[in-house]
Amino acid sequence: MQKLVAIAVALVCVFSLSACNTKERRAKNLAAGDQWLSNFNQPAALNVTGTWASLEWGEGSLKQANRQVTGTLGHYAVKGVVSGRKVYLQFLSDNWVYYSAVLERTPAGALSGHYSEGTSFDPKEQEPITIKRW
Repeated sequence: MQKLVAIAVALVCVFSLSACNTKERRAKNLAAGDQWLSNFNQPAALNVTGTWASLEWGEGSLKQANRQVTGTLGHYAVKGVVSGRKVYLQFLSDNWVYYSAVLERTPAGALSGHYSEGTSFDPKEQEPITIKRW
């Protein structure tokens, strides 16, 4: 009986520490993403509010308030900033930044650029992305 109680207590401790670690890792991930976005602080020279779609990412909507951008694209929540003529976005799920992107408006009105995994865009690991306004 004492052995079962000891095992149960050990399991509770392991799960508790794991939950704290996950909470701490999530907070660090979000803070790193916020830090990356804070690097881009020019006045916004375009507005991205509207309904958008991408063949690879799906449909979604963006809302811009001053320079701040929020919304969704496919299964991801989106947050970001407009700085000058560029849009810096992060794609999140369950409060975890999975991807970061740098986009510019094309002459046709789409947003085109590149994304990479992680909290800040990595040009060495970039993949193309284009989203078009509906």
